[in-house]
Amino acid sequence: MALLKKKLESGLKSVYEKGKKGNAFPGAVGHKTAKEYMKYMQDAQNVFGLPFQGMTGASVLGGDLAQIYSRESLSGEETARKMATAFDKCIATLLTQHQTTIVSAAFKPLAYTYLNIYLNKPAKTASEFAKNLAMALHLATTAPAIIVSGIIPGAPPVPFAGPIT
Repeated sequence: MALLKKKLESGLKSVYEKGKKGNAFPGAVGHKTAKEYMKYMQDAQNVFGLPFQGMTGASVLGGDLAQIYSRESLSGEETARKMATAFDKCIATLLTQHQTTIVSAAFKPLAYTYLNIYLNKPAKTASEFAKNLAMALHLATTAPAIIVSGIIPGAPPVPFAGPIT
């Protein structure tokens, strides 16, 4: 599989659209957002199409987002900065098959830029907010500057490096 923005968008819409009981509390929304990002990332592949193996930072991401969402009166810029930091810590733990490293230094500034754009303009609906958040995360995650590298064993071994797909 490959990373599909529509999958993330659909999952986030289910988190941000209030049901009959509404959203229980901000902390739960943070944890559910992290869960949807993890579901999205499970389709990640390296440049050779080798599959996702894990992302240990996803468990920490939920707590980080819960704290961010639980704070009152954060500006859009501050929220974007804190969210970019939280997602950056998470993606730095991505592991695909035969991967040895991930260079994700560009993720945080990209995520911040996209999140800042979307969080500083009011969304008309929860669905629009979820769509904007999905777009920001998808653009930062699939950016060509995020490089996964590794070595496929064999004689001779085959090195690889490229973006997440």
